[in-house]
Amino acid sequence: MKFKFYLLLLTGTFLITEIHAQWDPPALTPINNRWAQLQNPAFFANDIRSVGIGYFTTFGANPLAYLHINQFFLTQSPAFAPGEMFRTDANSANISAWRMYTGANAAGSLERFALFVPAFSPHVTLQASTGDFFFRTANPASVTQERMHIMQGNGNQIGVVQPNATKVNISYGAGYNPISSPVAMLNLGLDAPVGPNGGQRTWMDVGTFMCASSDNMYVGMKNEDPAGQFIPGTADRMDAVVNWGDNLANPQPYGPDNFRFIFTEVQNPATATGAASTNGLETMRITPINATCAYTGIGGDPAVNPYSGGNAIPQTTLEVNALAPGGPLPVPNTTNGYTAVGLNGGTGRSGLRFTDLTSNSAPSVNPSTNVLTVNADGDVILVPGGGGGIGTCAAGPTTFAPGTNGAINLTNNNNFYFEGNGAGTGVNNVVIGKTCTPPVAKLDVLQASTAVGSTAVAITNTDAFGIGVNLNVTGAGPAFSSNNALMSFVMGGTFNNNGIVSTAFGGQNTAGGDFKGNAGSVQNIGVSGSANSTTAGTLFDIGGKFTVNNVSNIAGLTEYGIYASATTASPNYWAGWFQGNLNVNGTYYMNSSVFASDRNLKTNIDSITNALNIIEQLKPKTFDFDQTVHPQMRLSDAHQYGLIAQDVEPILPDLVSEATFPAQYDSLGNQTSASFTYKTLNYNAFIAILIRGMQEQNAKIDSLENQMNSCCEMNARTANNNTNQTDVTLTNSESVVLDQNVPNPFAEQTTITYNLPSTTKKAQMMFYDVQGKLIKVVDLAGTGKGQLNVFADDLSNGVYSYALVVDGQVSDTKRMVKTN
Repeated sequence: MKFKFYLLLLTGTFLITEIHAQWDPPALTPINNRWAQLQNPAFFANDIRSVGIGYFTTFGANPLAYLHINQFFLTQSPAFAPGEMFRTDANSANISAWRMYTGANAAGSLERFALFVPAFSPHVTLQASTGDFFFRTANPASVTQERMHIMQGNGNQIGVVQPNATKVNISYGAGYNPISSPVAMLNLGLDAPVGPNGGQRTWMDVGTFMCASSDNMYVGMKNEDPAGQFIPGTADRMDAVVNWGDNLANPQPYGPDNFRFIFTEVQNPATATGAASTNGLETMRITPINATCAYTGIGGDPAVNPYSGGNAIPQTTLEVNALAPGGPLPVPNTTNGYTAVGLNGGTGRSGLRFTDLTSNSAPSVNPSTNVLTVNADGDVILVPGGGGGIGTCAAGPTTFAPGTNGAINLTNNNNFYFEGNGAGTGVNNVVIGKTCTPPVAKLDVLQASTAVGSTAVAITNTDAFGIGVNLNVTGAGPAFSSNNALMSFVMGGTFNNNGIVSTAFGGQNTAGGDFKGNAGSVQNIGVSGSANSTTAGTLFDIGGKFTVNNVSNIAGLTEYGIYASATTASPNYWAGWFQGNLNVNGTYYMNSSVFASDRNLKTNIDSITNALNIIEQLKPKTFDFDQTVHPQMRLSDAHQYGLIAQDVEPILPDLVSEATFPAQYDSLGNQTSASFTYKTLNYNAFIAILIRGMQEQNAKIDSLENQMNSCCEMNARTANNNTNQTDVTLTNSESVVLDQNVPNPFAEQTTITYNLPSTTKKAQMMFYDVQGKLIKVVDLAGTGKGQLNVFADDLSNGVYSYALVVDGQVSDTKRMVKTN
C-alpha cells in the first residue's frame, strides 16, 4: 500500500481548492480509496472534516466520526494480524500516550483522560486527569448503569478531614441509584441512609462498608488515637473491628437484624435443614436487644433446635443451645477417619464442656460456702452451700450452719480415743480427708486439694527436749524381712520430688539429719542414697545432693558441701570412695596423688617412638579462663600455663575427650543455663612423652659428641707439622666415589661431592633421619664428577645419613651432623 498526499496549488488569482489523502491499493480506483477530504468552504458547501480508513460505501461514502476505521469489505490480505484495528509505535525514550481533552474552546481545553506508557518504563498508566473514574455498563434495554466508581473523596477520620482519600464504590445496579456518599475505602451495595436510620460512623474509613436498605456492615480498622489524629507514618492506635448496623430505633416489621455465622457444604436440594440446605447451618448469632444490650447464642441451628421458650433468638447475654435428647451427635466414621453425623439413642449433651475439667480433676478450695446450680429455666445461679459435721457413712454427716467450722471440745483434760485393734486391715482406724473409703493405715490422711504447697500432716512441739515424731518399729519378722521406721514415697511434682526434707536451726552443733548405722553383721551404712529413673525424659539422676549456703554472710566462715574424714591413716580407711568418673566444677586441691599403674591392669603395652617430634608439634600457651561465657563452671581466675585441647587433638587424639556440663535449674524448676559440651585433656600422659623425649635427645647428644670427637682427632693428625708429608692423588674415572660432606657438622648448608662411572645407568642420593626413616631422594643426572649443595634451614638438629645408590646397589653411606 502507498500513503499519498495530493496538493494542488493554483497561483495568481486562484486559491487552494482541494486537498486529498488516500490509501492507494493498485487494484482499486482512487474514488473508492478516498479516506479523507478537506475542502475550502468558499468553493464547496459540503465540506468533509473527518478522517476515514477503509471502505465507506455502506456508510454513506463518508466517515461517521472525526476518525473512523472500517475493517469491513477488506478485499486484500492485510500486512497486519487479523483483528488489529489500531496500533501506535513509539520510541521507549519518549512518553507514548493517548490523551483526551475537553473545554469550551480550543484555548480552554484541559486534559481529562490519559492512557500512557512513561518514558523508559514497561508499565501502563490509566489516568483520570481531572475528576473521578466511572465504569458503566448497559443492560439489555440499553439503559446505561453505573457499576463502579473510583473517586477522590474526603476521609472520615474523627476530628480530621483527610483530603484526596481513595474511595471505591461498587453499586448494586439493576435500577438502584449508584452510591453517591461513600463511607469507607471500599463501598458495596447501596447508599447508606442518613439520620436516625443510618448505621455508618465517621471512623469507618480504612475498610469495607456494605449496605442494603437500612442494614449495613463494616469490616476494617478503627482509629483509637486519643487526639483523633490520622497522619501517615505516625498513627499507631488502630483496632480491627467487625461491625453491623440496623435501624434498631424502628425495628418493626423487619428488625432487629442479627449478626449470624453460617456454615454451608455442597448443597442438597432435598435437605431442608443443615449445612447442605439452602440456608445452611447456623452456628452462632448475636441479636441486639436495645441500644445497650445484645444477646449471643451459640450451638445448634435455631431453625431446628430453638433457644429457650421456642424462640429463634437467644434469651440472655450468652445462651448455649444444647443438642436435644436423641438429636444428631458426632459418631466415628471408620470409612475415612472423619466424623459423620448420626443418632445416639436418646442421650443428649449439655452444650458446654471443659476439656481438662473432668471428674478425675482435683477440686479447688471453695472461697465461700456458696455454690452454682441450675434453676428450672436452665439459668446458672448462685445459692448458699451446705455445711459439714459428724455422722455415719450411711446417713451422711450432721450439718453445721453454713459459714461455720465444726469442732469437738473435751473438758477436764480428757482424751478422745479411737479404741480397738481389730484383726485385719481397714478396721478401727482414723481416716482424714476421704469419703467413707477403706483406710490403708491406722492413721490414713489424704490431702487432695489443688492448693500449691499444701501439707498433709503438720506437727509442732514447743516443749524443751521435744521430739516432733517418735517412730518405734520393733516387730520381729521371718528371715530376710525388713523393718522401716520411716518410708517415704513422693511423686507428681513437675520439678522437685523430695522423699524427706529436714531443716534444723540454732544451737552450737546443728544437723539437718543425723543418721547412724550400728551393729550390722555385714555392713553398717549411715546414709544410703540412690536415684533411679523410672520414666523417660529425666534430665539427670543424683544419688545424693549436698549444698551449703552462708545465708548470714559471716566473714571468715568456712563452708563444706561435704565434709568426710577417716579417723585412721590406714590404707584401708578412706574419707571418700567414688566408684565411677569424678567431675569437679572448680579448683581441685590435693597434697599428693597416686594413679593405678600395675602391669597386671594393662594390655597392648608398647614403647613410645618419635617423642621429640611429638613435643616439637605441641604449642604451650599462657592464658586466662573466660569467666563470663559459662560462669556456672566456676573457672579459676589465676593466670594459666598449659595446652589447648583443639591444638593437641590433631597430634594426640587419644588424649582429648569431651565432657558435658549439665543444665542448671533454680528451686522452681526454671532452667537457668543450658547444658553444653567442652573438651578435656589428659595432662598425665605427657609425663611419659616428656621422659621418652629426653631419652631421645640424650641419644642424639651422645652421637653428636662422638662425631665431634672423631672430627677433632682427624684435624689434630692433619695439623701435625713435625711429620714429613707427601700428597698423593689417586684417581679412577670409572670408580664410584662418595665424599664426606663439607663442612661437617654444618648449620644451614653443606656440600657433597661424588663420582659416577660412564657406565652408570641410574644413580640416586638418599637421605635418612636418626631412626632410619627415608626423608629425601635425589636423582643424579650425568656421569663423572658431581656435586650436591644441601640446604637444611628447617631441619632439626641431629645426626643424619646419606647413601649413594648406583644401578640399584648402595655404593657408599656417610653420616652428617646438623647443628646450630
